[in-house]
Amino acid sequence: MSRLRRLPVLLLALLFASSALLAACSGGRSGVALTVNGVTLTNDEFTSWLSALTSAKAVGATFDSTVKGTYSTNLTTALLNQQVEFAVVQSELQRRHITVSSSDLASAETTAAQNLAGSSGDAATGKALLDKLGSFKKAYVRFIAGQTALEKAYAREQGSTEALRKLYEQNQKAFQDQACVTVLEVLATTATDASGSPLTPTSAQMAAARAKTQQIRDGITSDADFVKAAAQMAAQEGSTNGGDLGCAAKGAYASQVPALDQAIWSLPVGEVSQPISVKDGYLLVRVSARGDLSFEQVKSQLQEAAAQKSVTDYQAWLARAIRRADVAVDPLWGSWNPKTGAVVAPVGATSSIGAKVRSTTSIPRTTTTASTP
Repeated sequence: MSRLRRLPVLLLALLFASSALLAACSGGRSGVALTVNGVTLTNDEFTSWLSALTSAKAVGATFDSTVKGTYSTNLTTALLNQQVEFAVVQSELQRRHITVSSSDLASAETTAAQNLAGSSGDAATGKALLDKLGSFKKAYVRFIAGQTALEKAYAREQGSTEALRKLYEQNQKAFQDQACVTVLEVLATTATDASGSPLTPTSAQMAAARAKTQQIRDGITSDADFVKAAAQMAAQEGSTNGGDLGCAAKGAYASQVPALDQAIWSLPVGEVSQPISVKDGYLLVRVSARGDLSFEQVKSQLQEAAAQKSVTDYQAWLARAIRRADVAVDPLWGSWNPKTGAVVAPVGATSSIGAKVRSTTSIPRTTTTASTP
């Protein structure tokens, strides 16, 4: 696998360890379990979700219950906290006038099934499990679809030409005296030792790698040929960057691959180098631009940075919105802590109401989140 990398410019997995428990009356409990900014979740609906999740074994662990309607506080608080997120995201969608389409929902349902399938990756198993979740299925799917729509809105905002130009202007000094490089790498060996560290190539392997590198260079007659050849070699060696190392300042590769850094700053722009010997093989290098880079030359890097920023901005907004939410919780299930932005279990809750049952559970969760039912 290639050692060169471009320089940088849950569901499912809320695994809990507590054994604290709560019990819901088997006949249901009247009233409201949760209110978020005026949106309510009734106790009847909440207990139906708990029942569906545990009956379907969709909570990530065996639900060891000897008393019907008894649930771990880990499960109840996790599900309520997820519902707070549901409501906050839905409110933002409405404020932004973002409509979740039927195709968005269909895609989200596929994602939900994949989430539930977990490590097995069996789509049929995930779908069958999702279909057992009753009204929670609808809430969960809408949540994924809504959050995806909101994340895309953040990405569109950050990725607009206007936003990218602003980012370029704010960081213009970072694009001065740069070189943009594509590298074709031929490894002499991909073998590793028992610890996974690359083995040092033999003289014969290095000679073969040089001959292969020269043969590739001799076949290059245009810039397009080189870009294509570099992408092919990168794919063969497990890299996804197509050999494009992006743009970097002088010295960026001096400690990693000194010969590469020297070639980058001595080659004429647009010319493909002769084979350059490095520790584990040979390189062909082409510099596409050097000096102070224009907006168009670094646009792809700006787009990558903007994509990362959109994720960070979305997550920061979500955390703020949750902490600022007007939340009320039925004391049976716990209370709201506005400082942490989370529902917490009732103080001193170490057993169920009227029964004691030990259980460790988790609820379906996704790294792509979204709306309230």
